[in-house]
Amino acid sequence: MEITGAVVGVLSLGIQTTQCLVHYYTSVKDSKIDTTRTVKKLNYLFSILQGLHNNIRNRKFRPNEQQILQAIESAVRECEGYIHELHDEAKKFSESPPTNTASFARTAFRRLAYPFRESTLLKLAGVIDKLCSHLSLALHTLQLQDLTCVEKNIRDNIKITDSLLASRMSADIREWLKAPDASVQYNETIKKRYPNTGNWFVDGPEFSNWLVKPNSFLWLNGFPGCGKSVLSSNAIQRTLTLRHSNSAVGVGYFYFTFNDASKQNTSSILRSLILQFINQLKSDNPALGQLSRLRNVNTYANPTPSDPALLSVLRTLIRQFDNVYIILDGLDESPRKSYRGHLLDTIQEIRDWSDSRLHLLVASRDEPGIRDYLHPANHEDIKIKSHFVNSDIEAFITGYLRSSRRLQRLSQFHPLIQEVLTSKAEGSFRWVECQLNALESCPANKTRVDSLLASLPHSLSQTYECMLLDIDEDLVKDARKVLTLLCTAPQPLTISELTKALRVNLGAEDILRICPGLVVINQNTMRLAHSSLRQYLQSEQISQSRASRFHVGRLPAQRIATRSW
Repeated sequence: MEITGAVVGVLSLGIQTTQCLVHYYTSVKDSKIDTTRTVKKLNYLFSILQGLHNNIRNRKFRPNEQQILQAIESAVRECEGYIHELHDEAKKFSESPPTNTASFARTAFRRLAYPFRESTLLKLAGVIDKLCSHLSLALHTLQLQDLTCVEKNIRDNIKITDSLLASRMSADIREWLKAPDASVQYNETIKKRYPNTGNWFVDGPEFSNWLVKPNSFLWLNGFPGCGKSVLSSNAIQRTLTLRHSNSAVGVGYFYFTFNDASKQNTSSILRSLILQFINQLKSDNPALGQLSRLRNVNTYANPTPSDPALLSVLRTLIRQFDNVYIILDGLDESPRKSYRGHLLDTIQEIRDWSDSRLHLLVASRDEPGIRDYLHPANHEDIKIKSHFVNSDIEAFITGYLRSSRRLQRLSQFHPLIQEVLTSKAEGSFRWVECQLNALESCPANKTRVDSLLASLPHSLSQTYECMLLDIDEDLVKDARKVLTLLCTAPQPLTISELTKALRVNLGAEDILRICPGLVVINQNTMRLAHSSLRQYLQSEQISQSRASRFHVGRLPAQRIATRSW
């Protein structure tokens, strides 16, 4: 859709007339009447007309912008009479005088005096004010739409992240830092997100205040599987939008990962944040020199920079921005008995900097040890409750039912599935996902569907127990090996590494069939589907259940790979 030619023509006439009037009033130097105010009004009107004209002349309006298009055309048409009135006034300033001498003298005098009469200036001011009132609103609406599109319709998240990771640092320092790439988890989580889910958080007052309040802090907490990582990714996406429009904004984020030891400790997070911020600054920033000196000192004696040294670099980097947003997801996935204590001390030290530029958001399960360390104020403590995410879960179920090919067989039962799962989810996306996985293998028979929906497990633990018990007896031995190896491996295993450890020639599809809904493949690596699954497999609860044979001890993966089954 395009703006009509008539509307563009009216704006062009307004621009031409305004320029003519400004030129006239600024070129006459001998007038005793002060026309400064009139010229200012005309210049303001010119900027509005020019802004509208430039914005709409070659613009292709999208179908969802129909109302904006109509509003702009309506505003310009309402002003058409005023623009012609202004044009008529301008013509009076330059009309040709009569040919006889006496009439010429009288007319020339009136023509020169007319523009500077108080009544003329007042008339012009009234017309200009009316035009500015109508057209400024149209221009503001158009500009607001453009800003909204920038914020709401950023579709290529990978490109945004890549721009933040553009190489502005020497290759040797980048190699020396060996910083984990947090963008992998970010992109993976964003892909899983369904449209408009999580907006209750990023559009809410707590997050909005966090964006602007100096030295702000938020702790986003909830039970396993309630969608914390999706909410964190929404927050990252929103801050990246700010960064996209303002280079003085710095954005750093990190995802702690239960199945990757390289993404669980203090050094990992500091190196990742440092790399992200350096890539957002010019190559001559002070922190780069600081890192170069660190590298020269540590190359031989201690190839890895110390945490205090990294903290110092991070603090220097933060001072290079007007505002810095740091978002840390999955703090509870840092092991409690090894890394977590030092990590919490580091977070507290960063908070103690009391830097007005810094805005810190942490997401994790609500565990006593974490709560005691973070000690959030009431306005900083964002508890994810089921009634907050009910609409998100409903949207998640709708999207899943539409996108799953295997569930199209049950299309006639989709409304029933939607209703039952939404009512029983109690805020757990992971619980819903597991039930949808189970429904994919359900026959398209009302009796069977009703039976499955009537016997849904009440909790995530019961769900995992049912999923384990549903594994074919012939596959149980291999399933135990797969789950145990993935549960204890310090880093994600490639398919070849996993099959080598299993001593069985299996493909990726074979492993997914052996452990349906329990493992996932991403970029040729295999991992457990969720951190809550590992917690369940290693818990006392499973050892007392019917699925006890799947209980995983805490032996290292190397020893498990060599044990007999």
